[in-house]
Amino acid sequence: MAAEGATAEAMYDLIIKKFSDRGIPLENIIAFASDGCNVMMGSQNSVASRLRENLPGIFIFKCICHSMHLCASEACKKLPRRCEDLARNIYGFFKLSSKRQAQYLEFQVFTNSKIHKILHPSQTRWLSLLSVVNRLLEQWYSLKLFFTQKWLEEKTVAAELIYSELHDDFIKLYLLFLQWILPKFIKLNEYFQSADSKLVELDEHIRLMYKELLMCYMQRDYVQQNVISSITPEDTRYFLPEMYLGVKIMIETQKPDISTKKEELKEFYSRCRDFLITGCKEIKKRYDFSDDLLQLLKYLSPEEAASNQTRNVCPSILPLMQKFSKKLMMNGEYYQW
Repeated sequence: MAAEGATAEAMYDLIIKKFSDRGIPLENIIAFASDGCNVMMGSQNSVASRLRENLPGIFIFKCICHSMHLCASEACKKLPRRCEDLARNIYGFFKLSSKRQAQYLEFQVFTNSKIHKILHPSQTRWLSLLSVVNRLLEQWYSLKLFFTQKWLEEKTVAAELIYSELHDDFIKLYLLFLQWILPKFIKLNEYFQSADSKLVELDEHIRLMYKELLMCYMQRDYVQQNVISSITPEDTRYFLPEMYLGVKIMIETQKPDISTKKEELKEFYSRCRDFLITGCKEIKKRYDFSDDLLQLLKYLSPEEAASNQTRNVCPSILPLMQKFSKKLMMNGEYYQW
């Protein structure tokens, strides 16, 4: 579609035309999924709003992959901006200087580090931040040596700033936290980027991931024994007195240079908890855990449909069909659910 035609009205008309050209009754359109941009999903004057107006009862669902990026983006705002700035500053220091890159190569060889380039964090795909974090931690000691020499020799503001951040033990702690927590978002995101349809497994996997995040900082009994839609992520009554944030953080926080800094440690754990709370709140905002329709989708999988236990609970897909409140054409006749 031409750029000038990429409006909500033009895209809606194109979608409807594709169905009409193929002789598909519009009444058979029961659901629509897209990314969450305003043109597609805005409350007014969007493709989704037009579908709701002209096809009452249609089920609208935002792209889960895009939603996970947004959840991670909001959660990352709870951590110090210095972590992201460090990655961008290091990348910028080497980006336009082949001389600096060649000099750094010598430090990589000296420290037996892998010969890898520094990565640039994306502005929009926040889950790609994990690759940047892994690369920084992989190159941590060679970077510290390199920028120590650069600061002592050149005395530039850029080198001094990076030198200072690389010698901040808590910056490394935050990077270790991201290295531990981001895979939980990415695992779900990659699952739903599969070439195979995962619709029937959507509800189960999101619930598992959501509970896993909750149990990082909340009491397990509270999370496991309550209806998931009724759990309040920011309810302080059920917070754990001490959070487990991975083995690497346990080891780092036992070192004298860090363990003696009580106030800094308190802030670190507080920010990490805020990250988890925000991540859970953002997921809950985008996914309705109380929606029966999403839970009923699992009965469409061949394994569930063939299960005797499932047939005892749900012998027909009628309860699922009734959730759509649409007319469907079957055998040349319309049926109103």
